[in-house]
Amino acid sequence: MDKYDYLEDLWKYLYREDPLQPADGIIGFGSHDVTTARRAARLYLDGWAPWILFTGYLGKGTLGVFPKPEAELFAEIAREEGVPQDKIFVENKATNTGENIRFARELLEKRGLVPKTIIAVHKPYMTRRVWAAMGKQWPQVHVVVAPGNASLRDYVAEMLRDGVEEEEMISSLVGDFQRMDVFARVGYQLPQEIPQAAWASYEKLVDMGYGKYVVT
Repeated sequence: MDKYDYLEDLWKYLYREDPLQPADGIIGFGSHDVTTARRAARLYLDGWAPWILFTGYLGKGTLGVFPKPEAELFAEIAREEGVPQDKIFVENKATNTGENIRFARELLEKRGLVPKTIIAVHKPYMTRRVWAAMGKQWPQVHVVVAPGNASLRDYVAEMLRDGVEEEEMISSLVGDFQRMDVFARVGYQLPQEIPQAAWASYEKLVDMGYGKYVVT
């Protein structure tokens, strides 16, 4: 088995995609993955929700790489895709998923918006975790997760075209897998059963040097 065989085990566990349904809004979560912005824009343009909120400052994979906070860059991309400026909200302070959720919620509440259904757009391998985090930290909202690319190898190719290094993408995926366990145990997200085969593949990838973002 090579690294992509092990990655597939993690990817199959982490990837979650819900059937689309009309929602009160879209939240695009910041990261090194700019396809999130394009996916959120397409969902808006196709009429699934009346506004988009992008959330994220700079952090893992973007600090020192992006010229401005993730949310601001994503908002620019969405505007280029055709989303009107007045249909985009920008939250540019959050540095982790918990802050993404809390700060987004606070921003919306200040504008008198109390959504009942949200379409959450994130990296494909963050979709189970963002669903679990929303379920714990914003349980009043029904979350529809809409990641887009379902193929690991297609996704890697897409990231390489966008300038994300393979090692960075793999290390990010490995770190996010571990957080499914760590963050559930400290109460940041809903607990999820993790298959032993996925744990074994995680250990192999850490041994291969992809533990850059593993929480110690």
